[in-house]
Amino acid sequence: MNELLEFSHLPINLSEETLHTLNGLVSHQSTKDKMINSRIMESCGNLLNSENWTVRMEAAYLIGGLIFMMQGRNIMILNDVFPPLQRHLTDENTNVREAVAWTLCRLSNSRDGVAKLAESCTIITMVSAFINFSKAPKTKNKMCLLYLLEAFINISEYDIGIEPMLGTGLMKSLINFLKLAKKYKEQEIVMIERTLHVISHITIHPIGKIEGTDENAISAASKYINSNRSYEQKRLGTAVIMTVTIELEGKNQAVGLKKNDKFKVLERLFELLKGEHEDIRINAKQCFHNIADLPEGFDKSVTLLSSNLPILDEVFGIRAIKPLIRLLPKLNTYENPPHISPQKLPFYQQYVKAINFLIEKYEDAESEAIDTPNISQKLGPFLSEESGVSKETSQILRKICIKDAHNKEVLKKFINDYGDEGIKRNMVKYPNLMNIIS
Repeated sequence: MNELLEFSHLPINLSEETLHTLNGLVSHQSTKDKMINSRIMESCGNLLNSENWTVRMEAAYLIGGLIFMMQGRNIMILNDVFPPLQRHLTDENTNVREAVAWTLCRLSNSRDGVAKLAESCTIITMVSAFINFSKAPKTKNKMCLLYLLEAFINISEYDIGIEPMLGTGLMKSLINFLKLAKKYKEQEIVMIERTLHVISHITIHPIGKIEGTDENAISAASKYINSNRSYEQKRLGTAVIMTVTIELEGKNQAVGLKKNDKFKVLERLFELLKGEHEDIRINAKQCFHNIADLPEGFDKSVTLLSSNLPILDEVFGIRAIKPLIRLLPKLNTYENPPHISPQKLPFYQQYVKAINFLIEKYEDAESEAIDTPNISQKLGPFLSEESGVSKETSQILRKICIKDAHNKEVLKKFINDYGDEGIKRNMVKYPNLMNIIS
């Protein structure tokens, strides 16, 4: 068979028939060995330059069949197969392009295959082809794009594969493609999922993270973490946000994205934490941890999660106490101290209940609270009956005053200054606290 393929003046129809027959046989292990040992790989590389598109297509598919084995992959560079594969990835014929893309995708399934794609500079060619095909989506390029995206998922599992992708414009192209994938209708979901998958891998790399922030990957990914999206889109969307928010600019972008005066990313991550898929919940929790490295991000995260105490505890635990206390107003900001603003009271009640929940649960939680200067003065106004959380406030202050003499004195002064406003009268209901400060 190989002798036939090597004959330069072989009629086109005979070349087609020979290649087609070999493609039918290549699935058998013993046949693969014989083909590899009989220099068929080299012949296929030459036949990729045939003027006949069917010959080029069959040759590309046969190479793809041979590289299932390591021996086949090992002779690719030796037989100079990569240059014609690179050229014909953008072949004028759709069938040839698909065959080449399928072969390269197959090669990307192994670590040594990825190494060969990198060594031969084929990854750069694949990136260039994807950018070109994805600019103006056409149905005829659908399979080619799917194979390339699948290959990128495999390639980007390794640094040696990611690095040739960086600085090429691929990140921008991938994010733009998320908007264009809907033009492929039946394939839209798989196109989006594969694209998100590639972005989530590339953004693991330090330079990939920077590219992700430069191209607003968080904003793009946030569209796919809505409750009405597929499981896989939510999983991969949170993975992108998780990796990009490691960067400072990524944290800023996550906090800054708003919709209808709500923090879009944080709200959607919060909804995912209420779901049942543990891997998505783990991603969402890590997103909150990353965002909380930014003081503003921590405060906004705690504000949101304090409406659900078990989730707040699960995500931040004892760490939430300080931002919760920061969210309470200082006495010198009151218009008419110690009367609390009715408009903001529901939020403050939420924070006080959360502080009390955590202090009751964790032994060392009051130490976290004491680190906040004059916390007893901040909590003092909430001892009034009008606060609606006087019981919780008295429980918090009792633990703090037992442990910290300074805060006990601060609370005494507060009661002396403002006690006649109904606070003393209400405190009679809480003798445990009264006994400590009297």
